[in-house]
Amino acid sequence: MKIKIKLFSILRELADRKEDIVEVEDGTDIGRLILILQKRYGAKFGQYVLDGEAIRPYIKVMVNGRDIEFLGGLKAKIEDGDIIQMIPPVRGG
Repeated sequence: MKIKIKLFSILRELADRKEDIVEVEDGTDIGRLILILQKRYGAKFGQYVLDGEAIRPYIKVMVNGRDIEFLGGLKAKIEDGDIIQMIPPVRGG
């Protein structure tokens, strides 16, 4: 199944793209997806997003506009056609 990844701010820079289409197996959850993205985009991306086996608390991951905190966290299942947004903290002045 195919899902769309949208990256923002520093994550966009680390991955060298703002959007991507990723093919994953049926039953893939957010935790597995993050590991797939780490392999695809490199170690720096993984280090920025992950704290051990957890997503760093300042990174928001959304599935179709819904925070994964309310969908089961890393165990949130992904379905064909889902849009995953990964949003780091935004600074400005």
